[in-house]
Amino acid sequence: MLDESDFGLIGMLTVFTAMGTALLDSGFTTGLINRKVFRDEDYNSVFWFSILMGIILYSGLFLCASLIAAFFGEPILKELSRYLFLSILFSSFGIAHNAVLTKKMMVKERAKADVFSTAIAGIISVLMAFKGYGYWALATQTVLMTLISNMIRWYYSPWRPTFSFDIRPLKEMFPFSVKILGTALVAQINLNIISVLTGHYYSKREVGFYAQGNKWAYSANTLLANIVRGVALPVFAEVSGDIDRQRAVFRKIMRFTAFISFPVMFGLALISRELIIITVTDKWLPAVPIMQMVCVMGAIQPLNTMYAQLVMSHGRSKVQLYSTIGLGIVQILVVFLALPYGIYYMTLGFVIINILWIFVWHYYAWQCIKISLWDVAKDVGFYMIIASGVMIITYFATLPVQNIYLSLICKIVLASVLYAVVMKLTNSIIFRESIEFMKHKLKK
Repeated sequence: MLDESDFGLIGMLTVFTAMGTALLDSGFTTGLINRKVFRDEDYNSVFWFSILMGIILYSGLFLCASLIAAFFGEPILKELSRYLFLSILFSSFGIAHNAVLTKKMMVKERAKADVFSTAIAGIISVLMAFKGYGYWALATQTVLMTLISNMIRWYYSPWRPTFSFDIRPLKEMFPFSVKILGTALVAQINLNIISVLTGHYYSKREVGFYAQGNKWAYSANTLLANIVRGVALPVFAEVSGDIDRQRAVFRKIMRFTAFISFPVMFGLALISRELIIITVTDKWLPAVPIMQMVCVMGAIQPLNTMYAQLVMSHGRSKVQLYSTIGLGIVQILVVFLALPYGIYYMTLGFVIINILWIFVWHYYAWQCIKISLWDVAKDVGFYMIIASGVMIITYFATLPVQNIYLSLICKIVLASVLYAVVMKLTNSIIFRESIEFMKHKLKK
């Protein structure tokens, strides 16, 4: 029921909400996770600092709403942004509690918070869309999802704040955390540069196509990356004193990540046309090529996250900052060069640079644990080749299927069966361990 301009308006504001959330965290979440000992005063300091930052940021963005609307030439953004930016304020109350859940590796609890908040906010926003609220429904989805997610995190977290505040923990973590903050800010600019430029030089309709195509791939990619991020850093930090053991752990998690990310993201690219038509109708077909390109990049991104978490476990936050800045400079240059040719070429350049940047991350990983590129290629390449082959076979095998619903089902079933059969025939250890794990969970 919503059109391209509704999504475009929200897409224009995404960079501000993303950067605001990064400023809230200020790198202290990673700093807390990297600490060997859990201390109440550390988490308490971060909690109150985050709330203060949330109030300051929301107030500043509230006052800048008119300037944001003028930059994009959309007067409605003034009121819409002030409402949407409430999500930043609500996020400030959950920074420390999210760090607690991550530190204690309470993955199930974090997943429940994400699932329930997404479901509840999604239902309410759909009802609002049916009532004709348009872009306000999309803004409400973001605001409610943030509020509910943080409430659930509070519920599951075994830690509770007190009214005491000690600035010393913040000073101790600041040299490390400030680099994480810089990295996060640059990363958000990198991720949203296309939406900003498209909104300024083209139209909200073009931003809507990019936002819709990027949304599906980004959601799946973020889910995979968050799983890796939530597990990898605590584990790497725990074994950081033993290089050989950390190298073995890194390769193990890398194989599992590739085993999941390549079939999921390549599969999403395979069914993108059917998914777009069935869920949001054929008026969004121009978003399909964007979604497919971002899906290919999304298969690599969890691996980049793995590299980043490894480097972080060695306390080298400066490396992550410099790498992200370098990526940002190259990305912005490429996107600007592609600007006259339209949104598709801008997206293509963005995707290619992000894929190639894995070699930069590998260089830093080699400095940390002396892992060779050939070892990573063996661990990752197998799953990439198999997933690619399965999707190509599935694509040609299902070409005769004309019904859009039947085509979607056939592609999902055939690709899943083929991938499982190949994993079984090649005696994949990761596949066997995953099956045994699921059987154990079902028995319980």
